Amino acid sequence: MRFAKKILRVEMNMKTLHNVIVGSALLLLSPHLCAYEVKTHIDISEAAYTVSTLGVVSSVLSDMGINSAQKFPNSVGTPGKILDLIQNGAEFEDNGSRPANHFYNPITGEGIHQGFIAFTPSPDWAIDGTGDSSSLKFSYKAARQYLFNALTDPSQTNRENQFGLMFQSLGQVIHHVQDMAQPQHTRLDKHCDLWFPCWLVGELSPSRYEKYTLAKTTLPLTGYAPVYDENDTATYNNARWFWHTADDKGMADYSNRGFVSAGTNFDNPDPVRYPQPQPNPALKEARTVSDWCGDAGEDMNCAPDFIANFGAATMTFYGSTVEDRYRPALTATNRRTSTESIFDQDLMDAGQGPVFSLNRFNFDAAHKLLIPRAVGYSAGLINYFFRGKLDFVPNPTDGSKYLIKNLGTENMNGTFGIYYDGIDGKRHLATRSDGTALKWASVSLSAGDAFSIPMFSPPTNPASSAPGTYTLVFNGDMGQETSGPDIIGAVAVKHSQCEKNTQTTDYPPVTFTGDSSYESLPAAWLTRDADGKLFLNALIWIKKNPIPPPIYKCFPGPLGCIWYLYYPASPYANGYDPAGDRYDPALQSSNEFVKIWIDLNGDKIFSDDELVLEKQYSPYLVASTWYTNQLIALHEPLTMPLKEACQTSMRIAMRWGKAPIGPNDNFEFGSLGTVPVQLR
Repeated sequence: MRFAKKILRVEMNMKTLHNVIVGSALLLLSPHLCAYEVKTHIDISEAAYTVSTLGVVSSVLSDMGINSAQKFPNSVGTPGKILDLIQNGAEFEDNGSRPANHFYNPITGEGIHQGFIAFTPSPDWAIDGTGDSSSLKFSYKAARQYLFNALTDPSQTNRENQFGLMFQSLGQVIHHVQDMAQPQHTRLDKHCDLWFPCWLVGELSPSRYEKYTLAKTTLPLTGYAPVYDENDTATYNNARWFWHTADDKGMADYSNRGFVSAGTNFDNPDPVRYPQPQPNPALKEARTVSDWCGDAGEDMNCAPDFIANFGAATMTFYGSTVEDRYRPALTATNRRTSTESIFDQDLMDAGQGPVFSLNRFNFDAAHKLLIPRAVGYSAGLINYFFRGKLDFVPNPTDGSKYLIKNLGTENMNGTFGIYYDGIDGKRHLATRSDGTALKWASVSLSAGDAFSIPMFSPPTNPASSAPGTYTLVFNGDMGQETSGPDIIGAVAVKHSQCEKNTQTTDYPPVTFTGDSSYESLPAAWLTRDADGKLFLNALIWIKKNPIPPPIYKCFPGPLGCIWYLYYPASPYANGYDPAGDRYDPALQSSNEFVKIWIDLNGDKIFSDDELVLEKQYSPYLVASTWYTNQLIALHEPLTMPLKEACQTSMRIAMRWGKAPIGPNDNFEFGSLGTVPVQLR
C-alpha cells in the first residue's frame, strides 16, 4: 500500500511536470500549507499575550504612552485592542501563499520546495522579511520600524496606525513560532487540504494532526513559562534564536528532534534531516484500547461507544525521550510517539519492517508537550521585542542635570531623543530655548549605566499640550539586535506622563507643626497658560484663634480642581462668598511672612536655591482685634525644569514678625509643612 502510494505520487508528478513548468507562477505560489488552524493560532496567541509582559507588566504599555483599553487600526482599517490586533496577525499570516514560507528544518536550514521553487524558510520570512514585499511588510524588522514611527511621527493618526501595524505584525511573527511547534513544519512534511491547487504538485494530504487539534474543545495552553525574561539574555538575545540556537534550544529544534510526523515516521527514516527521534524497543508498549483510555492523568476522554466497539483491541505504541535542552528538568518521556499498524506483526514475521501510523492517542500526547511550548516561545518573543528599558530622572548629585538611564540588561548604542506633543496637535522633537534639539546620536550606554544632560525649560514653540509629559526614544543597537542604513534596529521608550488631579472629594486638611499656635491647611498645584507660562497656585490657611477649621473642597475648573476653604458658620465673616461659603481674600503685606520652596530636582530635599516665593501678608482687623484666621491665595509665575513640572512637593515656612530663615528651620511663632504639588 505505502509503496503503491509512493509510485502513484511519482506518476502524478511526472504527468503534471509540464503544467508546473508552464503554468502560472501565482498558482504555484498558492498552496494551502497551513500549520495549526486559525482558531488554534488565535487561542495560542491569546494565551501568549496573557503571560507576556504585555499582559503582566503594565509599565510596558505606559512607557509607550498607551494602555490596554485603546484601539488601533489593523492593516485593513478595522480598529481593535492590542490582543485583537495580535490575533488578527495570527489569522492574516495564513492568507494566500504565505503558509508556504512557514516551514523550517533547523538541521539543514531549509524551507520546503515545490517543483523548482524553494520557498523562504520561516525565520528568514518572519524576522528579516526575506521574500516578497508582503513578507517585509509584516516581519519583525517591519514591526521595529512601526514602533519607532508610532513614537515619533508628527501625526497622531499616523502614530495610531503604526501602533496597529506593529501589534498585528507581532501576531504574524509569533504565528511562525507557533508553527514550529507543529512537527510537520520542522520536518518539511508538506500537507495540503485544498484540491486546488494541490493537484499541481500531486499532493492532497490534509494534516490530520491539525484537524484533530482544531476539534479539541480545550488545549493544554499552560505549564511552560515564557522562555525569555530580562534575566536570561544569554540564551535568547537574538530573535532568530527562538527558532534555532547553536545548542538546539529553539522551538524548531525541540519539535524536529522530539517528534515524528505523518510523512517522516519511524518507517521513513532520513538520518540527515531527521536523525531523531529513534524508536526505542525498551519503550514499546502493547495494551488494550480500554487500558490506554483509562490511563490515570492522561485525560483521554474516550467515548463509551468507542470503548464498546474497540476497547478489547490491542494497540502498540513506541515511546521516546523528548529532550528539552533549554529547561532540562522538563525533559519528558512520550509513551505514545508512534503506533504500529495492524499489519506490522505479519510484516515483521515475513522479515519486513513495521509500518507506523499516527492517531489521536499520538496527537494528544504531542499536545501536552508542544502546545504549552508554543505559548511559552511566543510569549518569550513578545518579551524580547519589548525588552528595552529606559528612565529619565533628575541627577541626584547635580541638581542642574538629568540622567538618561539604561535599565535593561543589554548595552545600547544609538540615538536618544526627547519628544513632546504640542498644542498644534503634532508630536515634536523637543528643543532648548536656543533651538538645539534634545537629541543625542552615537551614544554608547552600558546596561545599568546612565549619561547626564543639562536641565531645560519646557518647550514653547509650540507649547506643550500636556506640560510635563515627554517621550524618550532610543533606536540603534541593543545586544545582538543591530541597526543599519535601512534598519531602525532595537527601540526602547520611556513615556513620562504628567498625572492631573481631578479629585472632587473633600481634601483632608494637612496640619503643619511648629513652635506656635500658627497652623496651615495647604493645597498647591501648577498650571500653564496658553503661551506655556507656568504658575504656582496655592491656598494657605492661617489659624490663630479657635474658629471651626475649614475643609478643602474641589470646585472643578478647566484644568482640574480649584480648591477653596469651605467651612461652617463663624462669627468672623470677612471675605465669605455668600454663593458658596468660599473664603478667598486678597491680603496686603504686613506682619505675616511666608517663604515657599519647591523640590525642583526631585531629590526629596529642600535647599536654599529652591526658594520660589517670599512674601509678607497682613492679618485682617475685625473691630479693634487682629485675627489671623485667614486664607492666602497664590498665583505666581514660575520657571521649572522638565520632570518636576509634572509632580513634586512644596515646603511652606510661615513666621510672625520676620521672615523664616530656611526650609529646614524650626522657630517660635512659626510653622513648617510639606504638601504635594501636581500639574493641573
